[in-house]
Amino acid sequence: MSGVAIERTVPPVPPSGRRLDAGAFLFSDLAADLVRDPSRRTSSQSCTGEFMSLTTSRRLVFESAGERDLLMILDVDYRTVELTTQPERFRVHNGRRWTTYVPDVFAASLHGERCFFQVKPGARFAADPTLKGRIDAIEEESALRGAVHRLCPREGLRVGHRLRNARWIHAAATAIDPIEARLVHSILRGFNSPCRLGELRQGGLDTRLRNCLLGLVGHREAAIALAAPIDDELEVFW
Repeated sequence: MSGVAIERTVPPVPPSGRRLDAGAFLFSDLAADLVRDPSRRTSSQSCTGEFMSLTTSRRLVFESAGERDLLMILDVDYRTVELTTQPERFRVHNGRRWTTYVPDVFAASLHGERCFFQVKPGARFAADPTLKGRIDAIEEESALRGAVHRLCPREGLRVGHRLRNARWIHAAATAIDPIEARLVHSILRGFNSPCRLGELRQGGLDTRLRNCLLGLVGHREAAIALAAPIDDELEVFW
């Protein structure tokens, strides 16, 4: 990103209070200071690694493929202003004894939404919807922190365009060419926000510059609805 001016102070917000992909930030339709060390997870089904966040400019440790997918989506959502994994350990009561619980991911949005996420395969949630009798206490602890708690089935993250678009945006954001970025900004100055991608294409936004524009989405210089297909009808905000 050398030589490209990235403005991170105020993410683009749709005019007239309009929100893109309303409600999807909390996924209701569906590592900073680590609380635990993922290197100690020995399950053959675990998938641990590091994710470089565009939102925080920090490496976040994930403990499963589902957590990685959720991080990818939230990281390029224009609304996300705070993102971390294994944020803290809750002390909760399951009806018989005191125990602990660590959410997988925490995210906050520019609209004031705060959410703790637990990501697992849908079958795991179906077999244990109360998280071993702790769900009520977990939701209460979340509320005390001004947040909600969401069970996020891993399969739901992979439905539709959201994850595919997020991967595309994240990859493009790591390979922006300064000259191409200036050309994209020059094209945008000739239109009013929002504008459909097809109109920008007619204004000179070829395939190469479209990928650069998606990279700028990852750096909050433009915004799109992640759940929408990336085609000529896609609205771009800046």
